[in-house]
Amino acid sequence: MQVQALVTLGSSPATYKPTLRQMAALSEAELFFRIGVMFENAFIPKIDSMTKQLHIVDTRKGITMKGSDPHIWLSPRLFKLQARTIAEAIIKKTLRAKLTMRKISPSD
Repeated sequence: MQVQALVTLGSSPATYKPTLRQMAALSEAELFFRIGVMFENAFIPKIDSMTKQLHIVDTRKGITMKGSDPHIWLSPRLFKLQARTIAEAIIKKTLRAKLTMRKISPSD
């Protein structure tokens, strides 16, 4: 499993635009973790239509937003919920991959 951040150190989510290299990597990705920042609103539909295997995981699942501040990861309690959502998505993807490999591998 490989993890890549789209908005890198020193970059601003407010002015972020994906590079061609990032778009190519996303076309092969299986999971995308959405955190609720503004650039995602325009970006998500584009990447969702690019590939069939990409599963977009909204890490705000189960979190009631208060106001328009997306920085929920700054709260330890809310970050735990985000971490649980991320872990569940990775576990589900990993289990699905293992089941697929069992179907493909020859019987002993």
